[in-house]
Amino acid sequence: MSGQFGFMSKIGATDAAVATLNDQPYLFTILVVILVAVILQIVLIWYIHYATMKPEQKKKKEPKDKKKAGGKPPAARELPSTATNGQPLSLYANRSVGVGFGFQAKERREVMGTQTRKDGI
Repeated sequence: MSGQFGFMSKIGATDAAVATLNDQPYLFTILVVILVAVILQIVLIWYIHYATMKPEQKKKKEPKDKKKAGGKPPAARELPSTATNGQPLSLYANRSVGVGFGFQAKERREVMGTQTRKDGI
């Protein structure tokens, strides 16, 4: 099959498809425009996702030639025993599984010695 879209038969299009494209070339134009639009939307969505990431979510670039020297293996590292405010981390552990957040918050306030309002919150 020859014509403007004869090359399509070489890449697997049937004779009927090539005849349709030769008769109605705007179909091919619409196909190309839609593919370009979808690709641009994907790029835009990726850019919005990347641009709105928090700095700690982005991967840090490390030089490939430098390797970490020495140090303890990950399993042998010591975990901190206190939070940033000086309170023991055990205060923040979930002591009452299934009881609910209200009980845990009340228990935490009692241990930390903070004041509560009259309504009990």
